Amino acid sequence: MAGSKRLGVLGLVGALLLLGLLARPLKVYAASTVAVGPGEGVTLQQVDYNWDTSPDVDSTTGELDVDIPTLTSATGITSGFLNVGTSLGWVVQNLPVDATDDPYAEITTQFDLSQTDGSAVTTESADVEFSSSPVTSFSTGSTQMFSVGDVGYDGSGKGATAVSGTETAPAPGVVSFVGGPAFTFCFQANHPNIEAADNQCGPASVANSLTWLKTTYGLAIPDNNVQGLCDTTSLVGKLDTLMNRCAGPPTRRAGPTVRDNAFLTGKLQYLANNNLGSKVVVKHQARNDEGVGGGDFMAAGLTSHGNGAAPTSSFILSEVCAGEDVELGFIYARGGGHWVEITGAGSILGVPWITYVSDHDQTNDANGTGKVDFSFLKDTDADGLLNLVNEGGSPNAQIVVTESPASPQSAVPEAQFAAPFLLVGGGAFLALYRRRRRSAPV
Repeated sequence: MAGSKRLGVLGLVGALLLLGLLARPLKVYAASTVAVGPGEGVTLQQVDYNWDTSPDVDSTTGELDVDIPTLTSATGITSGFLNVGTSLGWVVQNLPVDATDDPYAEITTQFDLSQTDGSAVTTESADVEFSSSPVTSFSTGSTQMFSVGDVGYDGSGKGATAVSGTETAPAPGVVSFVGGPAFTFCFQANHPNIEAADNQCGPASVANSLTWLKTTYGLAIPDNNVQGLCDTTSLVGKLDTLMNRCAGPPTRRAGPTVRDNAFLTGKLQYLANNNLGSKVVVKHQARNDEGVGGGDFMAAGLTSHGNGAAPTSSFILSEVCAGEDVELGFIYARGGGHWVEITGAGSILGVPWITYVSDHDQTNDANGTGKVDFSFLKDTDADGLLNLVNEGGSPNAQIVVTESPASPQSAVPEAQFAAPFLLVGGGAFLALYRRRRRSAPV
C-alpha cells in the first residue's frame, strides 16, 4: 500500500501533534503584532447564498479573503496569524498566513458579519491584527473602516437534496485554544479546481483528485480534467454518469446531488473501467447516513477500505502528510451539503484545521474556483461529528475519502509537502519530512 511505512510514522506523529503532546511548537515565532488596514491584503465580503431554491441574499455570513503576498509585504511578517475583532466579538481566530510554506497565494475563511439577514452591509468597523504568534484571547481594540463587497456562494451537491434557505454565520470565539504546538502543518501543492456545474461538486472533487494523482505521481488517468456535464469526453462528465447524475440529463444550472454510496461507487467504477483498480488504494471514514459507514465498501469488484464510522482529524492529518489525496463531504443540520478536496491540514495551539478547494459558485461558470478555504474542526454540536466551524451553518464532516498509488515505491514528491514534526527521544528536536518523487509513472 502506498505510504504504508510513512503512515505508521506520520499517523502516530500527527495524532501526537493534534493532542498537543509534543514539547514545543514547530516554528519559532518572535513576538510581533501589526495592525492591518484597508488595501493591505485583507478584503471583506458579504455572502449571497445562490441556492436553486430559497436563496439567501445579503446573508449574515461574511467572507474574509487574504492576499498573502500583499499582506506579508505590507506588514513585514512572512508567517503569522490573522485575528479580527468587531462589535460582534472575535470573529476571525488565528487564521494562519504562511508565505514561506503555503504553496497557495490566497486563503479565505467565513465569519459573522451581521445580525440581520437580508440587509446589505457596505462597510465594517474592524480591528484586524496580524501577529507572528497565535493568541489565546483577543479583545477588539482600535478599529478601522473596511469596505464590504458582495460575493456569491453555491456550495451544494451532497446528500439526498440540494441546500436551500438561510445559513447561520460562524459563531465568534467558538474555538478555545488550550495548548499544544503553535503551528503544525502539511500543505499539498498544485491541486486543480475546475468550474463545476450546479450540484456537480462530487464528480468535480474526484476529477480534481484523480488529476492531482496523475500530475503528482504519474497515475495513468486517460481523461482530461476540463469543464463538462454528462459527456463522454471529459473526466467530470464520465464521473457524472457513474455517480448517477445523468438521468434527465441535468443542465449546468440544475442537476441531481450525490450521496456517499453513489460517490464511492462512481469512483471505484471509474478506476475499474480504466484498469486502475490494482494501482490505487482507496480508504474512507464515514457516518452510515448515506449507505457507506465505517466498514469496507465494495463496488465494481474494488474495495474502499473502512477506517471508522466518523471522520477524525488525526486520520485526515496523517493522510494529507503521507501524500494521500483527500476528499471531504460535509452536511448541514437541515440537509444538503458539499464535496471539497483537502489541500492542507494541521493544528494551531492543539486545535485541528484543514484547507480545501471547490467551486464556490456552481451557478456561475466564470467564478468561484480561485480560493482556498480554511476551517477549524471541532464538534460544537456534540453529535460525534466534527464541525467545520468557519463555514456558514457549521456543517458536519460526514465522510472523508482518501486515495494514493498502490505501488510501495511511490513517495511524497520533493518539496510537495511542508510537513515538519518533532521527534521525541533523548531530547526533542525539529525535523523536516521530505521524500523524493519516484521518476517512473504508476
